[in-house]
Amino acid sequence: MPQKIATIPSTLIDKKRVYDVGYRAQNKERICAYAKEYRRTHPDKIRAYMKEYWKRTPWLRSYHCARQRCLNSKNSKYRFYGGRGIKFKLTLKEIEQIWFRDNGQALNSPSIDRIDSDKDYCLGNCRFIERTKNKARGGKRRKYAKN
Repeated sequence: MPQKIATIPSTLIDKKRVYDVGYRAQNKERICAYAKEYRRTHPDKIRAYMKEYWKRTPWLRSYHCARQRCLNSKNSKYRFYGGRGIKFKLTLKEIEQIWFRDNGQALNSPSIDRIDSDKDYCLGNCRFIERTKNKARGGKRRKYAKN
C-alpha cells in the first residue's frame, strides 16, 4: 500500500519563517511581544502544556535543578555544590538513562543522588532514590559553614 505524502497547507508556510534564525533576529521584538501576549491571554493552555511536558519528561526537572546548583552562582544552594567544586557532567541522554535504569517512574518522589557526595554529577556517580532517603543521607554528610 503506497504511503500518503504529507503536504504543508498554504496557511502554515508563513509560520515556517519563524523558525528561520535570520527572520527571528530581524523580528525579535515582534515575536517576543506576540509570545508575551499569548502567555497572558492563554494561561490555561500554557499550564496544560507544561503539565503534559513534565509528565512526559520527569527527569528534566532533576537535570535542570542539579545543573543550576552547580553552575549558577546566584542559586541558593550553589555554595554546597558549585562553590565546593562539584561539576555537572551529565547530558540529557545520560540522565534519562539513569532515570530508566533506577526505575524512577516507580518512585513516589524521585530525587537525584550522588553516591559519593564529594564527586561530580556523572553517570557512574548518580542514581535516583526517594527524596526522603536522599534527605536522610544528607544528615550524615559534613556540615558546611556559611561564608
